[in-house]
Amino acid sequence: MRISEVSSEQSAASDLSNDPSNLSIRILENLVVELEQMAPMISSDIVQKLRNLIPTFPTRLSEDTKFRIWKHSYRIWNTCVEINNSLQPGNEIDEEHAKLRQVACDLLVVAGSIGVVHSSLSKTAIFYFKTGTIWHKLGNHAMAAACFEKATEFSNKAKDHHNQASFSPAEADEEDKFLFDLQVARARTAWELQQKALVRSLLGRARGMLKLTSASVSSTKMYEELVEEFLHYGKFLLARQDKPSQAEAIQFLELAFEVCSDGISAVAVANRDNKDDEDTRGKWGREISPLNNTKFKILRFLAAGHLQNDNFESVLKCVDILKTGPDHASTPFLAMKAYVGLKRFEEAEKEAYILVAQRSTPVDVCAAAIDVLVECSSSPLAQKTGSLQDAVKKVFSIAYARFPTSKELTIRVLEKLLTQPLDHNSKPRVETALAIALDEKVIQGTSENSKSRISATAIVAELETEENFGTAQQCIHALLWNSGQEFFMAKDYQASIRLFEASLMYLSQHEANYTERRAKNLRVLCICHLALNQYERASEYIIEANKLEASIAGIFLKFKVSLQMNDGEGAAKQIEEMFQAPDFEPDYLTLASHEAISCKAISLAIVALSGLLEHLRSSGKSSNVENREAVLIRNIIALSSQDSTQRSTTLKYFKLARSRLNELGPAVFFGSGNMEEKEAQWYAGSAWNQGLDTAKSQEWDISREFFLCAADFYEVLTDNAQYMGMRRASMMLAVGATVAGNRKNAESNAALKEALIYLDKCQKIHKAIKSKSESDETNDITEIHLNLLSFEAKRRMQDKKAQLEIICHCSTLPGFQPKLFYSMGISDGGNKDVEVSMAAFEACLNSTLASPKPDYALVAATIRKMITITDTFQRDSSKAMNLYKQAHQILLGLDIGVYPKEEVQWLISTAWNRASLHVKFNRFTLAETWMNLALDMLKHAPTMDNFRTVMLDNLTSVLKRKAEESSFMTE
Repeated sequence: MRISEVSSEQSAASDLSNDPSNLSIRILENLVVELEQMAPMISSDIVQKLRNLIPTFPTRLSEDTKFRIWKHSYRIWNTCVEINNSLQPGNEIDEEHAKLRQVACDLLVVAGSIGVVHSSLSKTAIFYFKTGTIWHKLGNHAMAAACFEKATEFSNKAKDHHNQASFSPAEADEEDKFLFDLQVARARTAWELQQKALVRSLLGRARGMLKLTSASVSSTKMYEELVEEFLHYGKFLLARQDKPSQAEAIQFLELAFEVCSDGISAVAVANRDNKDDEDTRGKWGREISPLNNTKFKILRFLAAGHLQNDNFESVLKCVDILKTGPDHASTPFLAMKAYVGLKRFEEAEKEAYILVAQRSTPVDVCAAAIDVLVECSSSPLAQKTGSLQDAVKKVFSIAYARFPTSKELTIRVLEKLLTQPLDHNSKPRVETALAIALDEKVIQGTSENSKSRISATAIVAELETEENFGTAQQCIHALLWNSGQEFFMAKDYQASIRLFEASLMYLSQHEANYTERRAKNLRVLCICHLALNQYERASEYIIEANKLEASIAGIFLKFKVSLQMNDGEGAAKQIEEMFQAPDFEPDYLTLASHEAISCKAISLAIVALSGLLEHLRSSGKSSNVENREAVLIRNIIALSSQDSTQRSTTLKYFKLARSRLNELGPAVFFGSGNMEEKEAQWYAGSAWNQGLDTAKSQEWDISREFFLCAADFYEVLTDNAQYMGMRRASMMLAVGATVAGNRKNAESNAALKEALIYLDKCQKIHKAIKSKSESDETNDITEIHLNLLSFEAKRRMQDKKAQLEIICHCSTLPGFQPKLFYSMGISDGGNKDVEVSMAAFEACLNSTLASPKPDYALVAATIRKMITITDTFQRDSSKAMNLYKQAHQILLGLDIGVYPKEEVQWLISTAWNRASLHVKFNRFTLAETWMNLALDMLKHAPTMDNFRTVMLDNLTSVLKRKAEESSFMTE
């Protein structure tokens, strides 16, 4: 609105004044003219010049100057009004406009009062009030607060002058209304500045003004406005989650209720005073109705506030008053929540029934009420009675009868029941959800018009439906499916079966992917029954699923069922069908092998992995997927090695791995980095273990191959002493297995020649290790074993010269035990040429006697062996006599019992027996020699001393016969 100009008398008076300091006035006038010419545009330069001009006015001004300033202030203000009126719809006042109005206000303050003081002060207050309102709208609350403070200051001064002057009631009411609006506006700005104490004070002043105001239509509006302010702040604080704000919200709401009650009382009094005037009474009746409606609205928020603070009794008090007013859905809802808080579940159920049966209750409030019942049903007290679960079903039935076309009601209730975390009360909730979901009315209502789109909060991404939206059937199916998954993960398969079966009811045949989704459901049900060992039911479900959709997952499950039912043929058939599946994935063969292993069906597991290996190689992917082929072969080997009857299969895949290793190279076959070393270690170690196992069972040919494979795999590993030693040991054991085979054919000779090649390699590796290793003892032992293996191989090849060289070389080896020479002599004892055996026994005898503590048991055994060999090939030769004499020399100087007494007795007995043989053939000289030798050794056998007399008699008899033969020959 435009501000009217000052009176003509003031204008005439101003013409008479002649102020010499009117330079600022002229500048002001020029700026105002320029401003008016530019309107509706506002130049920021002009605004800034006007603001800079205000401080240039002197403190004391003449009346003429004051008048001219007032006049220019009015012109600026009116220009702002015109600019505001010219704004297009949707455009807002900018900050320059507010600054310009601020300039108009400040000019009035510079000019001071002119004419009637009360009017000047009031108009200045109005200018500041309206300018502050604009600043508040622009969000500059600090400037708005400053303007409102100025307006308050000038309005208070005007009120003081008003008390000294007489005004009409209309003017008084108008001024009171202005002061009321000023307090309320100032309170709004203080609220934005977080000055809550000032807000309370200002609204309290406004309330005090209402009490002093006589009842009128305008005063009723003022009551309504003040009530709305208190209610607004209460609602704002109520929406915050912290306890202090909620407690403060209660205070504001209670003040709103009090002000509203005061307004109703004031209107009631006015209505009573005008009871004779029908028109006035009707007018007051229309005025009291909004206040009554607001009163119940306040009570609802107040009850909600008490509910947040757990003041349940206070909530019920508010509800008692609300029930006297019009029906509202929130009234029984608040009562129900209060009763739930007080654990009075029977009253809560009654309020829930009232709520859903009330015609004014919308569907979302019905769903919210059911949510409350579901939540409180988890309390221990409610679980004892179990009535709340029944109440949920009944309340839902009533609500569904009222809203049969509402899909959101069913979805929201099921979502509340099925999306709670699993706990001890999950089963009752699921029972309730299933009772609702399997209700024929719900199923029919959901399937009807299934193409209609609804907003759903329970869409599951797994179902791959449209984003954020879906049909009611899809939503309910998703809820049941997800809940079934949760119970499945918790291993409660009975509950998950019921939920999955219920979800089948919400698959629409009109959907494009109906077949796939139904087959998926059936496969999951098969898994659940498998977990419960219900194999017949699992078989029924998977057969039905495979009829709907032939997939690798279905074939795999059928394979698993066949395994559990001990149907080996059926399981093998499913492995074959896997390769024919349209969505075949090799990983399923790996899974099939794992399942077969768990069922101890090793042969099936090997078949599965072998098929996977063939697929991998035939597809040409093995070279592209690092380590894949090695892993598969490793798994096959690991499986076949569990069954001793599968040794040939194990060896077959070890050889395949070795072949592929040579073709692809270690980096491709085993993988790069640490993977290469780990895989090579596994293969080498496993081949080594298999070689040892087959050696124990004396399967020498297979053992040899295993050790050779181990040697090749150890060759891949890093060139350090440990792995080189293992490679050397593998080849040595392979040679040992070759030698142990003991076959007399061309193949055996070829194997022996190959064994010698491996021994040469071992010698080279041994030298390399010896140059790196600091342990001489380990190297010496290895060299001994290498020589023993070489000796045995040469013996099989009947290379006498090489054997003798090895015996001579072993005699120089440190740590070579005499018993090893003895074993070398025994091993060659079957040959007709005894030179090697005798050389070995002689080396054994020399080595034993040269030791600090000779093993005379070994000496005795060696001498007996040498005597036995000599007797076998050269009976009664001088070598035998020399051996007996050597034994006699060994006995000399030994204590009795050091040399084995049995061996001494054997020497004496055999020497005497030899003498007896010579006596029989009248070879008395040889007989005498053997008898004397036996008698000499007799003193080393105390237990045979009782034979001495007989032996001497026999010797005397022999000597007598010898003498007789000698004399006879002389004659």
